[in-house]
Amino acid sequence: MLIIPSIDILDGQCVRLIKGDFQQKTIYSDEPSKVASRFSAAGATVLHVVDLDGAKNGKLVNTGVLKLIANAFDGVVQVGGGIRSAGDIDKIFSAGVSRAVVGSLAVKEPQVTHKILAQYGADKIVLALDFKIDDNVPYIAVSGWKENTKTTLWQLLDEYPELKYGLITDISRDGLQTGANIALYGELKRRYPDLYVEASGGVSGLEDLSKLRDIGLYGAISGRAIYEGNLSLSEAIECLK
Repeated sequence: MLIIPSIDILDGQCVRLIKGDFQQKTIYSDEPSKVASRFSAAGATVLHVVDLDGAKNGKLVNTGVLKLIANAFDGVVQVGGGIRSAGDIDKIFSAGVSRAVVGSLAVKEPQVTHKILAQYGADKIVLALDFKIDDNVPYIAVSGWKENTKTTLWQLLDEYPELKYGLITDISRDGLQTGANIALYGELKRRYPDLYVEASGGVSGLEDLSKLRDIGLYGAISGRAIYEGNLSLSEAIECLK
């Protein structure tokens, strides 16, 4: 399993939010590309980047920063936030990005999303499916987590049998370092054994990573725990080999 460091961009800066709340942000760097370079030097082979301005405004904003990040990171860079069309995907691929992360579009415009998967191939597209637990049921949230739906995670995944990569985020744990939702990811892997699952939300230490690895996930995304020194990226990479 891979440990996938995360860079969230807001106003050109590297930040982290708590539960997607723009009022609860911590700034970690004014130069996200330098952060990407450090992650690459530590041994990371996949980097997750979110254009928070794009997610907030519904359109790509930080394409210039994305290009700098892609040039600084020696590996796969996947980017989400504000991607609403094939044209947006073309823009980030032109910037050197390897995979496009599609979120709200998968819920609101499934026909468009199916066409995108067919056009670019499942290797190039990651569906970001974010959920909130209500009465033990994972319900999808969209539009930067501001809009709740009555669609369950399972219902949405059933709509995309061609999907290869799924970035699955437990919103209630995002940015809190409270531990990953191990039970949910175990159920997810049992239901969709061939899906390359990237776990996100609450990943806080080597114990979490070991449990997620034992489930058989493809990767785990971590941001705040790495930035604040609670998780050593190089140590985690070595541990997961």
